[in-house]
Amino acid sequence: MEEILSDLYRLGIRIRVASGRIHVIAPAGSISPELRAQLQRHREELTELFQRAAAKRHTGTLSQDLAHLHDPFPLTDIQNSYWVGRRTPVARDGVDALVYFEFESLSPDLGRLTASLRRVIDQHEMLRAVVRPDGRQHILSQVPPYEIGLLDLRDLPPRDRWRKLADAKAELLRGLPRPLDTWPLFEVRAYMLDTDVVRLHVQISLLIADAASILTLFADWRRFFLDPGWEPPRPPVSYRDVVLDRLSQREGKAYVRARNYWFGRLTSLPPPPSIPVIEHLGRLGQVDFARRRGGLASELWNQLSTIAREQGLTPSVVILTAFSEILQRWSAQSSFSLTLTLFDRLRVHPRIDRIVGDFTSISLLEVGPESGTASFIEKANRLQRQIMADLENLEFGGIEVLRERARGKAAVPGQVTMPIVFTSLLGLGDRGDLAEVTEFLGKQVNGASQTPQIWIDHQVLEERGRLIVNWDTVDGLFPAGLLDDMFAAYQKRLHLLASDVSAWSGPDSGVPVPTWQMAERERANDTAATTPQQDLLDPILRWVRDRPDNIAVIYAEGSRTYGQLGADAARLAHRLKTLGASRDELVAVVVHKGYEQVVAVLGVLMSSAAYIPIDPQWPEARRSFLLVESAARIVVTSVQLREALT
Repeated sequence: MEEILSDLYRLGIRIRVASGRIHVIAPAGSISPELRAQLQRHREELTELFQRAAAKRHTGTLSQDLAHLHDPFPLTDIQNSYWVGRRTPVARDGVDALVYFEFESLSPDLGRLTASLRRVIDQHEMLRAVVRPDGRQHILSQVPPYEIGLLDLRDLPPRDRWRKLADAKAELLRGLPRPLDTWPLFEVRAYMLDTDVVRLHVQISLLIADAASILTLFADWRRFFLDPGWEPPRPPVSYRDVVLDRLSQREGKAYVRARNYWFGRLTSLPPPPSIPVIEHLGRLGQVDFARRRGGLASELWNQLSTIAREQGLTPSVVILTAFSEILQRWSAQSSFSLTLTLFDRLRVHPRIDRIVGDFTSISLLEVGPESGTASFIEKANRLQRQIMADLENLEFGGIEVLRERARGKAAVPGQVTMPIVFTSLLGLGDRGDLAEVTEFLGKQVNGASQTPQIWIDHQVLEERGRLIVNWDTVDGLFPAGLLDDMFAAYQKRLHLLASDVSAWSGPDSGVPVPTWQMAERERANDTAATTPQQDLLDPILRWVRDRPDNIAVIYAEGSRTYGQLGADAARLAHRLKTLGASRDELVAVVVHKGYEQVVAVLGVLMSSAAYIPIDPQWPEARRSFLLVESAARIVVTSVQLREALT
């Protein structure tokens, strides 16, 4: 074993273990057939060796705390972003972070499905979890027996039957059917369409389970369904134990090192790809996600994977590089940042993979810049080196990086996220692929996922030997047809890389952006016009000056004229200036809708400051979060609300 490790070090080959699987990162041509055979023979030993090393780097001692299992505990960074993202000042309607599956089955045994699902709920405590209004999660000690909802549609005319089914799907995609503090944070419904045909809808909140955990849940549900006598051991520690343990590592050496690494890159990280959009996310109203599904047949997928390994690249990096090429072409940017979704669980226990929960973290990946003559292999190698450097500094997560960018000089107005996400599930095959672990539910006929503040979520997975790529997208943001053209070009690029090895070494000839899109881009960029020499306040102040007796605001208690509104706002502006309000400063406005809110907003603007609106009806934890994140020194509120804020 020492000889193998010595050879790896000498050749510049790096090994990383994630989700119980070995990932080999090697320079092109550095792995000989003999070394590859050795790695294959000693795979289990290497996996155990690197997992033990990871456990030694973990400075805490994780043990099960059954006495406090049902005490509330904090949300992780990613869970908190999901929770806050349900409704924010950025978007009129929040988005529940969830996954949705739809299966069609012939004569399913709903009684057995229900009984086996109850066993899963009993086995995995996060299926009994809720999120309290104060922003903490809570594993309930007892829950009532879960019932799969059944709706019989057989007596309806075919058109009404399918309309009813579509409405049911749309309802589950709009969000969770109940508040987060009400159990359960998942939903399973059955719809009888014909004598022996049933559609099964499954919705799971990502607050309680990540992608790897969802595979575990389906696998256990299947095992309980097929083998009612199965008695698996309980998970060794709770998700609560893991979350609290990870929080305790926040001030350790690894965390400080990672924080310094990312602080050094805050101002150099490029913005996200500027793909043409026709609408702002916050003005869409209802945010609807659509799915585009493609991939490669088994033969082509095997060819692509083989070429990748021969070049010392992981298949995930190859697919990511192809995706980045498409984004570069449609955004006309050589450099941008993407969000990578990671499922790397700290090896704090040998059976950590049996624990269900949201272990997701994110990392921000810088793509490019590349020269115009760079080959695909050169691009992929650069991306892989960047990913490996970033993965050494995961202790300071991507959510924290985004938070620090928003606070500092790197902040870009309106840009608070990296809204294009790449998620690879290729390393989770030891749990079984999705098609295998869900076949007992029938044939999957639909699926979707959604998360707050995301425009495009690219997922990569393997099903029955085939490569599957999904794009879950907010289509309402983009010009009609744009995403279809991008996805078609992406599919063409993957097929070319899988079928023609010369496509890896030559410069990217690329798939041209369609002519209609180039023409639309030119029209959109033709913005030559006279810029109005006024700001937001000017039109209102003109009405205050020229028409002071006209009605400006009508509200429940009466009405106010422009003259009265201007005078009240001016008094507030004077007070704010005496408190130090000035340009480039945020002032929080925490006032119920009505006349006072109008005065507050105008008063802040007249003081030269900017305002951040915070709804008094939001949960206290969410209000506090926004007040802290905005760094607002001054808060405009009412006498009635002041006590709640102090």
